[in-house]
Amino acid sequence: LIPEDLVPVQNIGTLTLNRNPIDYFTEVEEVAFCTQHITQGMDFSSDPLLAGRSFSYQDTQITRIGVNFGDIPVNRPVCPFATTQQDGHMAMFSKRNRTRYHPNRFDAVPVTPVEKGGFKSYPEVVAGIKERMHGPKFNEYISQAQLFYNSMSEPEKDHMVSAARFELTKCMETEVQQAAVEGLNLVDHGFAVAVAEVLMNVKVPDEVNPNHGKKSAFLSMVDSKSQTFTAEGRKVGIYVLPGFEYSQIAAAKKAFEAAGMMAKVVGPGSGPVKSSSGESLTAEFTFENSRSTHFDAVLFVGGSTPDYTKKLKIGRLIHAVREAYMHLKVVGATGNAVDFVTDICLPGDFSPAVKKETGIAMENGVVLAHSVGTGAEFAEKFMAGVAKHRVWDREVSHIAA
Repeated sequence: LIPEDLVPVQNIGTLTLNRNPIDYFTEVEEVAFCTQHITQGMDFSSDPLLAGRSFSYQDTQITRIGVNFGDIPVNRPVCPFATTQQDGHMAMFSKRNRTRYHPNRFDAVPVTPVEKGGFKSYPEVVAGIKERMHGPKFNEYISQAQLFYNSMSEPEKDHMVSAARFELTKCMETEVQQAAVEGLNLVDHGFAVAVAEVLMNVKVPDEVNPNHGKKSAFLSMVDSKSQTFTAEGRKVGIYVLPGFEYSQIAAAKKAFEAAGMMAKVVGPGSGPVKSSSGESLTAEFTFENSRSTHFDAVLFVGGSTPDYTKKLKIGRLIHAVREAYMHLKVVGATGNAVDFVTDICLPGDFSPAVKKETGIAMENGVVLAHSVGTGAEFAEKFMAGVAKHRVWDREVSHIAA
């Protein structure tokens, strides 16, 4: 782990992903990534971890997909003269050269000299004593963990605590729990104390390794300098039932798509869902085959009749609201779906003023609109919330989903 603060990232090119795999097995499962695959101008460092991986990855691919894994189409180099390997199981080419080594009496496949771009290993000076032991730098394995922990935002630290609690409470061996907490205590005493709150048989040791306090501005996924959140590319699930008000969602859906978002309709069944005015939206997802976790945000569209709210009282929909809310995602509701969200799904989470608002209101990252007007303001508020990725300050400890 080399912090970008010390070694800034330099962009050397763009890798464009322009399609999904046609055949997942041949284009994904058979990919053989190896650390020994290097390009011209690069060489291996003396890092013992890299050296070990460079040997073991080769063995892994041979065991996994055969000695000729480099000839499989997805792994095959663009240059057809990139290797002198031949024969073996599952050989895929009939070699035309009489020999695949050099020097040879035919002077075939000559080695490219260094002055013409041939490979030359970097003349690095190496020295050391051969022993069956770890080198001194293996004894210092705490400072980078501290750097990582210190660089996280508060929500990310909370997530790490929750994850450690989740895993360790599944362990029935107190000795293992104790050892894990002692390891965390080496990184940060507060981290260890927070995790141990749910481990009743574990005692947190005193602080033995003071946290150095250093941070990197590039490690957090929330507030890193290199992290930019926008609404573009986000997927919003739009939940509708037959009889929904088309005018409440038409303009907003167009605005979402114009901003580069993916607006996916979720209905009681796949196919067209008819609105009260006769227009239809095609549902790609259903209440049964999807979860709120499929989407970055969810939006519930109201209907034109008073009984529409009753129709919304479906367990799957109530769970979708609560689950998305618990995961700190933006939630939206229009028309009489507002009452469904505020009174049925999330009672007690909204102020009276917001619930009485006849226009557009936003509280706790939930965008509510009894009347959306042209839809532009609603879409703008909704997308602004989505662009922040999550509603980090939302309190959800009381939500069960």
